[in-house]
This record gives sequence, structure tokens and C-alpha cells, in this order.
Amino acid sequence: MKRLIVLLIMLMTSVAWAQFGGINYKAIIKDMNGNVVANQTIGLQFNIIQGSGGTAPTVYSEDHNVLTNSEGVAIAVIGKGTPSIGLFDDIDWGSDDHYLNIVYDDFSGATPVDLGTVQFNTVPYALDAKNVS
Repeated sequence: MKRLIVLLIMLMTSVAWAQFGGINYKAIIKDMNGNVVANQTIGLQFNIIQGSGGTAPTVYSEDHNVLTNSEGVAIAVIGKGTPSIGLFDDIDWGSDDHYLNIVYDDFSGATPVDLGTVQFNTVPYALDAKNVS
């Protein structure tokens, strides 16, 4: 029995080690009137920009279709969506500042809304640590 438990722990550890975490994103989605968008599928596009001031070219872009919950909360993992530009694993987090731009689509036929661009802080740069030898 002890061998079985040890084997299971070792297998679970190796599976956990192999998992890519991505960057967690969580937001409350509201419409233009400030009402919560509950239980609806929305589109989120995440664009990662590398360079000064967030105005440089996009090095990675991906799309997510997300179902909001009853409180309007949308959850996505950046790096696990459908990529349209680049590969998430190829982002060189250590080379320059990186910025996140988010575009929201409510699938109503209206033009998607650019929610703005913000600079990444320390946490995503820990992804660069996997490249340290």
C-alpha cells in the first residue's frame, strides 16, 4: 500500500510539473449602461505588445470565447486561447517591457471595444525564469 501511495504522489508531482500555468485573467463584464453581463458568451482578445510604451508591434495575440457567470465574472487564461499572432511560449519576457491590450466583443454585431493597454508587472516576468540555466 505504501508503494502505491508513493507511486501516486510521484505521478501527480510529475503531472503538476509539466503543466503550463499561463496568466490568469478575471474581470466583471458590464455593458455600456453599467449593467452586469450575466450568463452570456463574450469574446476577449488578448494582445501582448513588446516595446516602449505599449506602442510597438504585437508579438502575441489570442482569442477566447468566455461564458460569464451569474455575477458577470469572466475568467480566462492568457496563453491557452486560440492564437492569431505568434506563440505564447516564444515571448521573450526578459528582453523588454511588455504590455497587455484587451479587446471586448459582446457578439451583438457592434464594433469590438478596445479596453486599453497596461504594462505587465513582475509576475509574468517569472515566465522568463524557466529559460535561466
